[in-house]
Amino acid sequence: MATIHLVIVADTKDASIGASVVTDIERVQKNFLEYSEICEMWLSIRVIQGANFSKEKIARDVQDFFVQSNDVIAFYYTGHGYRHETKEDPWPMMFLGHDEFGAPQGFDVRWIYQMFQQKNPRLLLMITDSCQEPIPDAMHSNVTPYMKRSTGDRRNNCRQLFLQSQGEILLVSCKPGEYSYCTPDRGGFFSERVFQAIEDNLSGTQASWEVVAQESAELDGDRQNPIWRVITGDGFSRQQHAMELRGFTGWKGMDEADSRTVSAAPAPAAKSIPNPSRPQSPSYSSPNPSRGGSYQDRMAAIRQRTEERRTKATSYRKPPTGGGFCTKCGEKLIPGSAFCTSCGAKVG
Repeated sequence: MATIHLVIVADTKDASIGASVVTDIERVQKNFLEYSEICEMWLSIRVIQGANFSKEKIARDVQDFFVQSNDVIAFYYTGHGYRHETKEDPWPMMFLGHDEFGAPQGFDVRWIYQMFQQKNPRLLLMITDSCQEPIPDAMHSNVTPYMKRSTGDRRNNCRQLFLQSQGEILLVSCKPGEYSYCTPDRGGFFSERVFQAIEDNLSGTQASWEVVAQESAELDGDRQNPIWRVITGDGFSRQQHAMELRGFTGWKGMDEADSRTVSAAPAPAAKSIPNPSRPQSPSYSSPNPSRGGSYQDRMAAIRQRTEERRTKATSYRKPPTGGGFCTKCGEKLIPGSAFCTSCGAKVG
């Protein structure tokens, strides 16, 4: 049976947006719990939050799980974000705090995207809800490389999106240089809109990831403008599209000027950088832990089985050979090297 691997990275400790981020986490978990039940798929949940919101935990959890060819990876980030001025791709940097000199430390979402591509899932869904506030390179310290509705066509539409689709859906909450917005009661405005768009598609006559992406970008006002890239269909080649995905190629919601320069930032927003989780892994034996009982009981069962799968998967894990990436700092390893040249960590 296919599995949805839901990976949530969230900055719940931040005083300015922590309440909003908690709202986002609950919404995402509840929605994917329902989607997995409708599609009769296993659900694996990893939540990296609180004290676990660090470069080491993120790098480890992104790599330490096994994905089968028919599985789905769904990645979701909610928190502060930024980008350095010379960054040449649409992905934001996840803001992890400041170093001892006051420079912002970040984890590049592009590295996570590349790690998930290497796992070769049937469907890869990437959602980031953060600002893309521009910061001069000199200031940057880089760390890494519900309501239930009556169904109708809801079941078939959900299966169309999560069980039958193949490819990549990449959703970023704002253009480079912009801010993303949130409130404690609504969570991130973009997150709210994404899942509303999915719900609208599930309740319609036909579901489409392209339509979901387009509707997700329809936010009020012009201060926050989401961008997206959807590649689906039979015969999808991840290797081919990875070669094509250079810089801003193929991204929608941007004009030519956006791909060349970083626009002037609007007034400060909730998810800009402020001034100076818990991880778990899947394919379960029956019965499906996401079925029956209260929401809290089902989530606890999913987390327990995910941790069991993590332990089992890592016990069979072999040390990397011929390159790869460091599990401590995320930098690329030199093939055959016993130690990471960036941080000195032992390989394997």
